[in-house]
Amino acid sequence: MNDIITKYDPPPIPDRQFDWQAYHKADFDNYDGAPLTSDSPGASLHAGWGRTEAEALADLARLDEERDEYEDDEELRWRTETGEV
Repeated sequence: MNDIITKYDPPPIPDRQFDWQAYHKADFDNYDGAPLTSDSPGASLHAGWGRTEAEALADLARLDEERDEYEDDEELRWRTETGEV
C-alpha cells in the first residue's frame, strides 16, 4: 500500500470536522492543485478528512474501499460490454 500522509491544518471555521487530512503519498505526487475540499467533486486529491487523525485515516480507508469497488464495477461493465463475460 502507498505511504499515507496525515496533516493537521484546521481551516478558520468553527466546524472541526476538516482539521485533519489523510492521503496517499502517490496521490499527492500526482495532485493537480485543485482546491482541497471534501465536497468538491472536481478535486482530484483522494483524501480523508476528520476531527482527529484517526477519523481522517478511517475516512481515507472508506474512500479507498469505495474506489476499489468502483474500479471493480467499471471493469465488470467494460468486460460485459465487450463480451468477455
